[in-house]
Amino acid sequence: MRSHRSMCASAVLAGILLGGLAGNASRAQAFDVVALNQLRTAKTVPLPADLTDADLHTADLQAANLYLANLGGANLSGAVLGGANLEGAFLEEANLRGADLRGANLRRAYLRKANLTDANLTGADLRDANLTGANLTGATVGNTPMEGADLTGTIMPDGSQHP
Repeated sequence: MRSHRSMCASAVLAGILLGGLAGNASRAQAFDVVALNQLRTAKTVPLPADLTDADLHTADLQAANLYLANLGGANLSGAVLGGANLEGAFLEEANLRGADLRGANLRRAYLRKANLTDANLTGADLRDANLTGANLTGATVGNTPMEGADLTGTIMPDGSQHP
């Protein structure tokens, strides 16, 4: 993990298309509330976003377009991601503890070793997602399609480990 973290706690990004940070670590690390205000005004930025190791805990990312975003190692604990498009997003070792992912599109997302403890995944689309070694302990997964998902070594909502 990087020593510097983006500070975006409690930011509101509803309906904003994030991107333009790919391949530019200094911009990603400097991504702060000022940048969020600029994004709120612009509404669209080229995709995909590179938010590696970003601190987005409790951020309001409802309906955000994070298609193919790199959120590896990001702290999204308690974040609101309902209806967000995270299709194909890279979320390896991301902390999504207690996150609201109701109705989110996580199709083909890479969630290897992600912490989804107590997350609400009701109606989220996890088809063809890679959840290898992810922790879903206490997660709500009602009405969540998971066809084709790789659950190898995943800790399931009831605490059992998938083979």
